[in-house]
Amino acid sequence: MKKLLLICLTMGIMNIAFGQVQGQQRPGRPSPEEMIKKAKTDLNLTDAQVKEWQEIHKKYGKPDSDRKKAEESRAAMTKELEATLNAEQKEKFKKMRPGQGPPPKGGGK
Repeated sequence: MKKLLLICLTMGIMNIAFGQVQGQQRPGRPSPEEMIKKAKTDLNLTDAQVKEWQEIHKKYGKPDSDRKKAEESRAAMTKELEATLNAEQKEKFKKMRPGQGPPPKGGGK
């Protein structure tokens, strides 16, 4: 009986600990609207550029379940977004993108 109680108590503690760790995971990707809003501020996009970015995001809005196609789609979208920018904005945009700059602290854990 003591073993059963100990097992149940251990399982309960593990469930609580696991639940807390899950709550600390990174939030999901920002929405296109949030990304455009951030880009408008950070890159000083004009109203015309914002409209172009909205159209580009609509064009590529449906995520693809095939990883390779999704990566190709993302690359094409990025290329189109960059085409709307002037030279100064392009430099800032490249620095903003994930995968650019130093690796995250914590070794990617």
